Amino acid sequence: MFVLAILDDILRIMPDQFYRSSSDVLIEQIELKYANCILPEIGLGISFYDFISLGDPYIYPAEGFT
Repeated sequence: MFVLAILDDILRIMPDQFYRSSSDVLIEQIELKYANCILPEIGLGISFYDFISLGDPYIYPAEGFT
């Protein structure tokens, strides 16, 4: 049995990844962070499914990532 869980997270896109599509970079980061990891009260993270919403990217002073 599989359960679809909705997670809310803030991820960083480093400057050396700006040439790539932001959604591709975020999917890769989500896979690295959650795939094959035990999530408390949810279970084993298997794979990324879909974005519900993406917020605006912010660049803060003295930081190069979004």
